[in-house]
Amino acid sequence: MFGGGDDAPELTRLQNLEAAHDPLTFAMLRQAGISPGKICADIGAGAGSVARYMAEQVGGEGRVDAVDLDQRFLGGLPDCARQVTLDITKDDLGEAVYDIIHARFLLIHLHEADRAVDAMWRALKPGGALVLEDANFHAAYSASPDPSISESVNNVGAAVLEMFRGRGLDPGFGLRIPSMLDARGAESVVVETSAPLVRGGTPMGVLSGESKHFLRKDLIATGLASEEDVAVYHRATHDPLVWGMYHCTVSVLGLKPRI
Repeated sequence: MFGGGDDAPELTRLQNLEAAHDPLTFAMLRQAGISPGKICADIGAGAGSVARYMAEQVGGEGRVDAVDLDQRFLGGLPDCARQVTLDITKDDLGEAVYDIIHARFLLIHLHEADRAVDAMWRALKPGGALVLEDANFHAAYSASPDPSISESVNNVGAAVLEMFRGRGLDPGFGLRIPSMLDARGAESVVVETSAPLVRGGTPMGVLSGESKHFLRKDLIATGLASEEDVAVYHRATHDPLVWGMYHCTVSVLGLKPRI
C-alpha cells in the first residue's frame, strides 16, 4: 500500500510508526521469552527497529533475520542480524527454524494472509513463539469538539474502511488474529490491545496524517472523503490542540505446541 514512496518521507513514516508502537512490541517480545541465543525473525522489518531490538536481546550467540521485500532502510544492522529479501506469501521460511517470529502491520495488507501465517507457523520450532500485531481501523474517531474538524476526520476514517474493503482487505484485520492462532493449535494465547487517544504532533498523530496524505487519491476515490477533508485531517494530526484516536493495535502472542 505504501510501496514506491520517496525514500525520505517513507523513512519518516516508518520512524513515526516505530516511535508510536515499539514499546508495546518490545513488551510482547519480552513476554515471548526473547533472550540470549534465540533465533528470531522479524517479517516486514521496515526501518529495522524491531530487528535491532531483537539483536540486542539475543546477542552474538543468537541470530535475527530481518525479512522484507523492501530493504532500503535496513542497512547497518548488528552483526548477529542479517537482511533477508523474501516474499512471505510465496517463499519458504523453512521448517522449525526460529524460536520467535514477529510481524507488525503486515497481514492487513495481504490477500494471502493465511498463507503467510502458515509459513510463519511452519518455521517456528516446537515451543516457539509467534507474535502478530495488526490494526483495527474501526476504532478510529475524532475527539475534537470542533465539528468542522471532527466531521472531516471521521469522513477520512470512513474512507479508510471503504478503501480497504474495495481492495478485498479487512480494515479490522487485527481482530482476526487470536482465532487464526487458535485454528493452528497455538497454546497460551495472550492478547493486548492499544487504542490511545493522542494529541496531534505525536508520533501516532503524525504517522496517521502522513499515511492518509500519501493515500489521499485512493481515499478521495471512495467518495466518502473530499480533498478538503483529507487536508483538514492532515492539519489535525499535526496540531497539538487536536485529540484523536487513529486506530487500535491488536498484539497477539501464541506458542507452538512442543512435540
